[in-house]
Amino acid sequence: MIKLVSPRMIRSEKLEMLDGEGHDPVLLAANLADMQRVNKWLGGTGLTIRALRMLLPDLQPGDELTVIDVGAGAADIPSAIATWAQRREYRAAVTAVDLSLGVIDVLSDELHTTLNVALADARRLPFAKRSFDVAICSLLLHHLNPRDAVITLAEMGRVAKHGIVVNDLMRTWFGYFSAWALSRTLTTNPLTRHDAPLSVQRAYTIEEMAELADEAGLGAVTFIKSLGYRTAMIAEIRS
Repeated sequence: MIKLVSPRMIRSEKLEMLDGEGHDPVLLAANLADMQRVNKWLGGTGLTIRALRMLLPDLQPGDELTVIDVGAGAADIPSAIATWAQRREYRAAVTAVDLSLGVIDVLSDELHTTLNVALADARRLPFAKRSFDVAICSLLLHHLNPRDAVITLAEMGRVAKHGIVVNDLMRTWFGYFSAWALSRTLTTNPLTRHDAPLSVQRAYTIEEMAELADEAGLGAVTFIKSLGYRTAMIAEIRS
């Protein structure tokens, strides 16, 4: 029997529209809302929380939990973490940072009341070493070239006490065609339609993510997957 092998998808270096400046605030807000829906309904949010539970299995009601979300976008995942922590009676403080002033500006007043929000570059986080229990990011890594990805992972490792969680897409043909189809059927937003399939083309494979983590000095990492298109990389900080 002849086994058909799909050609390997080469990582694209083309920039996403979201990485540009001067977007119409209405279009930007709608694009972020599209990403919130994807995170909520296609497992992205749950994947990060699942990874947090794996990283901190001994967390008990009344315990403190400090989390920084790097490149937080609409901040829906850090907001969900804050809600999750409150329900489990953790004493949580969640900080959401993003480099884009436009993104920070479209965060809702509700999020401002539940999160600490700051403008910051993931490659140069303005926080001291071991300032947070956990550093997370979601759908950020694929926006970065390999050099900046290593710098960002090292920075996340620097500010985290216990570990980091990197939630992102995997570069696969299944993910690409799924992103293309969903962006054509579920939204008319031009940012989403352009960036969704390109995001998959820019994403790293699991093997590449592990190599980036190793270059960043994070050591051994663990991966968990969601729906065959997304993964969370978990790195435990060993002091």
